[in-house]
Amino acid sequence: MKWNLFVQKYFGLFFLVGLLGGFFFPDYFLGINNFVLLILGTVMTLAFLTLDLAVLVQNLKKIHIHILIFLILKILIPTVLFHLVLPLNKTLALAFLLITLTPVAVVAPALTRLVQGDFTFILVQLILSSLLSPLYMPVMLNLVAGSAIAMNTRDIMIMLVKVMFIPFGLSLIFKKFGPNIISETKSKYSAYSVILISILLLGLVAKGAPSIKNNLASSLPLALETYLLGISLMLAGYFLFFPLDKAKRVSLAMGSMYMNIGLTIVLASQFFTAEVMIICILYELPANTLPVLIQKLHKPVPVA
Repeated sequence: MKWNLFVQKYFGLFFLVGLLGGFFFPDYFLGINNFVLLILGTVMTLAFLTLDLAVLVQNLKKIHIHILIFLILKILIPTVLFHLVLPLNKTLALAFLLITLTPVAVVAPALTRLVQGDFTFILVQLILSSLLSPLYMPVMLNLVAGSAIAMNTRDIMIMLVKVMFIPFGLSLIFKKFGPNIISETKSKYSAYSVILISILLLGLVAKGAPSIKNNLASSLPLALETYLLGISLMLAGYFLFFPLDKAKRVSLAMGSMYMNIGLTIVLASQFFTAEVMIICILYELPANTLPVLIQKLHKPVPVA
């Protein structure tokens, strides 16, 4: 088996290594946090490079469906969830709001392909949520939780523009001047993305590992609550859109549960409290283990 196919097939193992490595050996991997935006940008660029414009145009013929899905996943669900959790735990509500508002993970289409979902369908949601994030995330944070947090929406917007629009622009340039190189190498982009995300996990988990270890008694219940969130989002993505075919619902189960958590943690660390950041880090557990369960929702076929 070729190395890239091995990485794609056992992506869950690579993510688990990243989680455990960052937790048990944080001192070795803290330096990775200096390159978080670079790693995120690289993974985003790889995702945009795999974008088939013809397929995207085909999917955009039903743009009203994608806009409706976007409004449900990124506007309605975060708002309802925040107000449901707020009376119970303000910090948890803020963390869940930030997590659910975050754009679909750049690696979600690749993982969706691995579990035999409709990866082109979720790719449209990735594009929509990513390119619109500098607009809707600051607005939603201010409208839904403005009285609960003190933040600079302008700084959040600038960061999101850097992470989303620069990779998109670079991908267009690469497509223009290096189409042959892209066509020869893009079969390995999914594997590169898995490796980069695993490296990112090492640094992000290492950053919160001391706090989690020092507050292990409270961290365990929080971890269980993040699993409840992940499972709820996965089931919502799969069952809320029942008129769609099964492959599309599998892709939405992946996309609604698997957000760009690296970006979430970066935003939490710069604009929210340490407690919110820890909850976002703990969400790495369900985000990087539940994709394996999504395989059960759709009969897999061998990776080609």
